[in-house]
Amino acid sequence: MTNNPDDPVAHYKYALILSKTGNRTTAVNHFKKALEKKAFDPDILRELGKTYFQDGRFNEAEKTLEGAISLAPDDPEALFFSGRIKAETGKLTEAEQIFKNIVERHSYYTPALYFLGETSGKAGNLADAHYYLGTYYNIKEDIKNARFHLAKALQETNDEGRKIKIEEMLKDIKKKEKGEKPKEPETTTLPRHPKFVRK
Repeated sequence: MTNNPDDPVAHYKYALILSKTGNRTTAVNHFKKALEKKAFDPDILRELGKTYFQDGRFNEAEKTLEGAISLAPDDPEALFFSGRIKAETGKLTEAEQIFKNIVERHSYYTPALYFLGETSGKAGNLADAHYYLGTYYNIKEDIKNARFHLAKALQETNDEGRKIKIEEMLKDIKKKEKGEKPKEPETTTLPRHPKFVRK
């Protein structure tokens, strides 16, 4: 950075490092310096918005992420953090809709599936909560949690089509259990049980 203090890419990369190491205040300053030269870069805006979110600065995060989404409307990570802000600020219906849209358009983006389940639970929709969490844990091959949530979803849901799908997923889990040796649980940064689940 000392060779070219006006290089927006250098400021952006340095800000990413600072943000990941928890030095968010300095990271924000470097993201802003990068934006001085590249004001319409959706990646810089998204990362600045994420940093604001991680720092609990939800209003600034929301405004910044709106800018990123206006430039890259299909960016799942920007949409995801927008949904997280809605969930954290009590706008559960809006958060659920954002997470559903991400899951429908970007099925590989599993954090949205997890938070869709958690947000549905907080909103009192236990059938959806357990279904989405069961699906998430099934993808992550966490068989114990997948089986638990899918069994609960089967009890809670009134949707016949979904019941059939859940029963098929539970059959597949039984096949996996019979055919596989026990695996070490996958390390994950997400909580083992969402906040709405009573142990």
